[in-house]
Amino acid sequence: MRIDPPAYKAFAAALKDSDKDIKRQTRASLRALLAPLGVEAIREGSEGMPRRGGLRAYLTANAKASVSLQANRMYLTLNPGRSGVRLGPIDRGSLRHPAIGDMRRPKGQRRFVEQSVPSGTYTQALMKRKDEITADAERTISLFMKVKFGRDWS
Repeated sequence: MRIDPPAYKAFAAALKDSDKDIKRQTRASLRALLAPLGVEAIREGSEGMPRRGGLRAYLTANAKASVSLQANRMYLTLNPGRSGVRLGPIDRGSLRHPAIGDMRRPKGQRRFVEQSVPSGTYTQALMKRKDEITADAERTISLFMKVKFGRDWS
């Protein structure tokens, strides 16, 4: 089974009109299934980062993933932590960080440098899990549609 756009829109509309308990259970199921796969992707993608300086350890220790449902799409967002580190630029091969020894300066006066890092490590790690992520989402959505309408929606 594949989730095509009209079927997903029907799911999103049905979820929106559902009981609060069903909404909560469906969202919780999607988060419980998909978020751990996102965290695994962050940890695997971080293996390609430089060992020195603590970036790899920080990214893997604080890895989080979230699932967001909207009217016409579902997002799995990878988040390495709360300190403003963004995976997008890192995945494109560029890491911007304070120069060594500059951390003692006040925040507005720190000098930043660009460092080249391996590109595509997070994309590759996520793409390895694409089929599993899609299958888990499809199973959860199908179960919701069975509960809501008493029949399979494929």
